[in-house]
Formats: sequence, structure tokens, C-alpha cells
Amino acid sequence: MDKINIVLSRSQQPSNICVEGDTEQQHTGVIADKLERLLINDGRFNVLNIPKLNISNSGNLSEAVKQSNSFIAKNGGEGYHLCIHTDGGYEGHGASAFYFSNAGMCFIRPIYEEICKLTPWEDMTLRDWRGLYELHNTTAIAGLIELSFHDKKNEASWIHNNYDKIAESLYKGIMKGVDLMPLPNDIDITLEDAIKICKENEIITDEAFWQSSTEYIKYIDDIFKNTARYIMKNKR
Repeated sequence: MDKINIVLSRSQQPSNICVEGDTEQQHTGVIADKLERLLINDGRFNVLNIPKLNISNSGNLSEAVKQSNSFIAKNGGEGYHLCIHTDGGYEGHGASAFYFSNAGMCFIRPIYEEICKLTPWEDMTLRDWRGLYELHNTTAIAGLIELSFHDKKNEASWIHNNYDKIAESLYKGIMKGVDLMPLPNDIDITLEDAIKICKENEIITDEAFWQSSTEYIKYIDDIFKNTARYIMKNKR
């Protein structure tokens, strides 16, 4: 199976201040980083996690779209783009989500539904909003999730206390949105055995190269293990 391309686009609005003392850009970045790890560990995704940008609000959006479209084009021309935001500035509670196309609705609906299961209050709506820049300028199928409100104390505290659970819910929603089942991690495997399996299947030739990578500490052990698990499951 070819890997599925997915772009994680954190809020790039550093002027949106959260009552917890950080910004929307900062805490959605934490969530995006955790979600990236889950998707990489899954083994079935090519992931672009757009980093923190610091141009201007409009410039950041334009650059995020540019990076997304370039990534999708380089990896086959198809994929998904998830905008991760928190809300503020008006009355309401909980999650909401937005889409631009029918395909975008099919992608974002299960993500929204998973987040709604997690939030401790009555959530808002899922709706078509064609004025959102990212949704109608990305070549990928796109959707935007507002996780909860960052300008209400109880909701902002909930966001900050539930980073891992939020990332896991987004992961579960993405699985449904792209028509996959989450891979169970039910195969216990050592790093040494995982490297051996990856070599035997010509995934890698020399693990020393990967261990010298700047990303080694963050990802490489888990990538080896999850790739090996995926190979083993498909040979059963």
C-alpha cells in the first residue's frame, strides 16, 4: 500500500493569546507535534508537520498553503490537510469544524466527532465555510478543527491538560476520515529484531546512517519497530 500524504497545519496566529499565558500557535503546535508522532509511528503516512511560522498572520497562511501544496505535489499529488486551531472571540463552547468540499466534509466529520467525544461540554457545529483561506487554496483534501476555546479559563485549562488525549482523538478521527483502521501494537519486538526485519525487507541497508540523523532521538527507534510490526502483520 502506498503511504497516505497528510499535512498537519497548526494555527499560525501568534497574536491569539490564550488565558493560560501562551498563544494559539504555541499550544496547537504541541498537539500537532504529538499527532505527528502518532502518524509516523503508524507507518502508513507521509507526514508534513508545518513548523511555527513568523512572517505575519496573512503571510503565515500563505506560506503554510505553499508548503502543503509543495509537499503534496512531491508525493504523488493527493492527500489530506488538517488545520488544527482553538477558538476565541465570541460566545460558544467546545469544538467546531469546517470544510470546503464534499471530500473535505468526509475527512473532517469523523475527526470532529472524535473530539466531541472527548470534550466535557456541549460542542458547536460542523459546517461548510468557503471563506477560510487554507481550505480553498490547498490542493489536498482539507478540513479545519477548532478544539475548544482558548479565551475561556475552563476550556483553555482543559486543552493544556489533555494534549495527549487530544492528539489521540485526532489520530482516531484521521483513521476514519481516510478509511483506515488504527494498527494495534500487539507485536512485542526488540529494536535489534526490528532492524533485522527492516534490512531483510530492504527498507534500510545501514542503521548507522539513520542513527547519525538529527531526528534519531525523536523517531528512529519507533519507526524501525513499527515498520517491522507492519511487515510482520501483513505476512501473517
